[in-house]
Amino acid sequence: MNSFDGEQLDSRLRSVYLNIVVEEDPISRAAVYYANTLCSQEGAHLTVDIATIALDIPSGRLVAEIGGLLEQVNSERRRIATSEMNQIEVGARLAGITADCRVVNAALAQMRENFLNIARTKDVIVLPKPVGTLATSQSIFESLLFESGRPIIIIPPEWDSGCSFEHVVVAWDASREAARAVGDAIPFLKRAKTIDIACVSTESKETAAGADLAAHLSRHCRGSLRLSELPASSDIGETLQAFVRTVGPDLTVMGAFGHSRWREYFLGGVTVNFLETSTVPLFISH
Repeated sequence: MNSFDGEQLDSRLRSVYLNIVVEEDPISRAAVYYANTLCSQEGAHLTVDIATIALDIPSGRLVAEIGGLLEQVNSERRRIATSEMNQIEVGARLAGITADCRVVNAALAQMRENFLNIARTKDVIVLPKPVGTLATSQSIFESLLFESGRPIIIIPPEWDSGCSFEHVVVAWDASREAARAVGDAIPFLKRAKTIDIACVSTESKETAAGADLAAHLSRHCRGSLRLSELPASSDIGETLQAFVRTVGPDLTVMGAFGHSRWREYFLGGVTVNFLETSTVPLFISH
C-alpha cells in the first residue's frame, strides 16, 4: 500500500544557492525574487554570492588615464554589488527567511573554485538566465553547471511569478542526462498538480518510451500525468519549445548535454534553444 505520510517534510529543500555576477548587464530581479519565494515555500536557508571581477591592466606600459577609467568601472561595480547585497538582505528579512550574503572580489579562477565549493553543499542552485557574451558570467555559469554536481534552476529576466511547481514539463529522451534531471527534480515534481512528459526524438532516433517514465513518476507524485509524443524533427529544440509555449508550465525539466567548455556545450544544442528563447524557469542537471 502506497503512503505519502511525511512526504512533504522529507522532500523539502534545506539550502538554496543564488549566484549573481555584476557586469554591464542589469542584475536580474527575477532570479532574486525566485530564490526568495523558493526559500520561503521550503523553509530553506538562502546563500548568496555576488561576484565582481576587477578589471585590470595586463601591461604596466599603458597610460595612467586608462587605469583611472578602469578604477571608475571597478568602483561602480563594487557599489552596485554592495547595494544589491543590502537589498537582498532586507528582502530576506521581509520574507521571513534566513540568508547570508556576501560580495566576492577575486581573480576569476579563484572565484570559480570558491563558488563551486559552496554550491556543492546546497540542494539547488538558482541562476539568472545568461545574457550577452561576457566571459565572466559565462565562465561562472559553465563551472556551476558542469562541475558543481548540483541541479540548477535558470530564471529568465521576464519571469515575475516567483517560484511555483503546479505545472511542470519534463523533456524526456531516455538519455543519462534526462534521467539525472528527473531524479534531481523529484522534490519539485512531487508538488506538481500537472506533469507533462514530452517525449522527444530526432529524425534518426526512435522516441523514448515515455510510458515507463510516467509509471515511475506515478509512484512518487500525486499530480496528474500527461504523456505527449512529439513528432520527430531535425530541430527538436524548437519542437520542444513550441510545446512548452502551448502548455505554459511553471517549470521545464531537462538534462544538460555537452563538454567542458560553455561554447561547445551551447553550440547547436537543444539546451541553448531554451536558454535563448524560454520565458519560463528551466531546471537542468548534468
